[in-house]
Amino acid sequence: MADVSDRQALEELGIGSFDIVAVCVGERFETAVLLVHYLHQLQTPRVIVKVTDDEQAEIVRIMGATDVIHPEHSTARKTALLIHYPRAMDYLELGGGQLVVAGHPPRTFVGQTVSQLELAERFHVTLVAVWRPDQPGPAAPPVSDRPITETDVLILAGHIDDLRELKKLK
Repeated sequence: MADVSDRQALEELGIGSFDIVAVCVGERFETAVLLVHYLHQLQTPRVIVKVTDDEQAEIVRIMGATDVIHPEHSTARKTALLIHYPRAMDYLELGGGQLVVAGHPPRTFVGQTVSQLELAERFHVTLVAVWRPDQPGPAAPPVSDRPITETDVLILAGHIDDLRELKKLK
């Protein structure tokens, strides 16, 4: 164990040779700032820092953080999306409004084949995969003549505005 506010201790640990360092020091923000400063001086290539607000994010970026994680903010955004899209089970933000969403199909999709849905043409979204809960492995690439069932999980990629149009379907 080492005192992270002691630069010499960090050097003795060889932390400067690490590719990535995650800084999660809880409520001791001043310690996080000092540690990020030392890591920057030691030329650590990637420094990921957990923060509690936007002001902290700005400060650690100035000090040399390469990535900032704001768990409460991320959780709130995810919860809001999942409440707003009740069929959604999970999602991944890719940036620029692009998402990958996993969710159950609208009732109007059930019984139709993948090709009949014409998701790219009608909604400008891509059906990346279809997962069946009874399936032993990962989701499979969509098969054009396979009908959608109500228990299927569709994995869709597209812009949030286009995915919102799917939300309107019953």
